[in-house]
Amino acid sequence: MEKQRLFILFMLTILCSCKQQASQLNRMNNIMVDTSLNKTKDPNTVNKINDLNKNSVLTKNSNESCHELLILFVKSSSFDSNMKKLKFDIRVEEVVNGVAKLELSTHNEERNEDVSLSWLEIDFNKREFRDITVDPDKPIKLKYDSNIFRKVMMNCKFK
Repeated sequence: MEKQRLFILFMLTILCSCKQQASQLNRMNNIMVDTSLNKTKDPNTVNKINDLNKNSVLTKNSNESCHELLILFVKSSSFDSNMKKLKFDIRVEEVVNGVAKLELSTHNEERNEDVSLSWLEIDFNKREFRDITVDPDKPIKLKYDSNIFRKVMMNCKFK
C-alpha cells in the first residue's frame, strides 16, 4: 500500500514537471505565420519576433532556447502551412559537414508514441533550408527568415 502511494506521488511529480515544460513550449508552438506575405496572423508573434531582434531569453546558449528557435524558424518559413498548424516537436537527428537533419514529430495519444511528420535540413554552409521528406535526393528548397536563421547559427551548438 505504501509503495503504491509513493509510486503515485512520484508519477504526479513527474507529470507536473512535464506539464510546466510543455506549457513553455506550447507558447512557441501556437504561432501561425502567413509566409506568402511574411506577415504574422497572431499579434503575439510580432512581439516574439521583436524579442528575437533584441537581447531576449532566446539569446542564451541553452538547449531549451535553441529548441524554441528551431520551432520558430520552421513556423516562420515556407514549410507546408498545413503541417505548421499541427502541434509538433522538433529534434536534431544528426549534423554532418555543417548540415543539420531535423525530424518533426507529433505525439499520438492513443498509442502513446511519437510519430514522424517530416524531415528537414538546414545547410549552414550554403545557407539553405530544405524539405527532404518526400525524396532526400531531390529536396525542396524553403524560404526562411534570415534574422531567425542568424539566431539559430549563433545560439545553437550543433555537434
